[in-house]
Amino acid sequence: GTEHIATYIIERNINYTNVCVTACKFCAFYAAPKDTKKGWTRDLDDILRRCAETVELGGTQIMFQGGHHPDYGVEYYEKHFAAIKKEFPQLVIHSLGASEVEHMARISGVSVEEAITRIHAAGLDSFAGAGAELLPARPRKAIAPLKESGERWLEIMEIAHNLGVESTSTMLMGTGETNAERIEHLRMIRDVQDRTGGFRAFIPYTYQPENNHLKGRTQATLFEYLRMIAIARIFLDNVAHIQGSWLTTGKEVGQLSLHYGADDL
Repeated sequence: GTEHIATYIIERNINYTNVCVTACKFCAFYAAPKDTKKGWTRDLDDILRRCAETVELGGTQIMFQGGHHPDYGVEYYEKHFAAIKKEFPQLVIHSLGASEVEHMARISGVSVEEAITRIHAAGLDSFAGAGAELLPARPRKAIAPLKESGERWLEIMEIAHNLGVESTSTMLMGTGETNAERIEHLRMIRDVQDRTGGFRAFIPYTYQPENNHLKGRTQATLFEYLRMIAIARIFLDNVAHIQGSWLTTGKEVGQLSLHYGADDL
């Protein structure tokens, strides 16, 4: 059996721009579009150079992550994914999430179905769980008032799954949500998964309190995080993999997560 096997991959996160119109309160990364001092965008050559380094280091996957740039519609992502696949056909592009899809579709004036179909054809292999944060309305409005609703996030993921594009799902813990809201978040994911089977993994991770508007007034303890891994393993009976987020909790807790029900790092 495979029940004692834990998996990992070597991937590289490539941040393509920090310019973002969404202004989430937990974010230490974004620059408002008018903040030309703080804002930046990587050009395509820089992105391809980073892909080359990834391949040289044995990496197999690219995670393209960045802001909701007011000028970047579907065409921007088509161009970049196609260029990456042309140069490095062996790299898996596991990137973006429902929030970026909603944004690029609006910028380009197309449906989310068309946006997903086009970027998938250009080279996107699967979606990350980016932008889920907390799906229930109260905590979501508190930390990401300009993002689409949790219901809309799930609807876009369901559309992607039905178009043959799988994804992961995530949860941002420790921004002031209640235990009941955490469970509701899991229920919302489980209900969509019952219909589509398209979520490959669930990845809870903890809010980082530095350099953002929430300023660490709340925070999930490491015990709460490990407990969530254990609960998710049982409650999300239809999601194949639970992933430990050692990037936000540290290596030791990442190792512990493998004893609490995670099978992937």
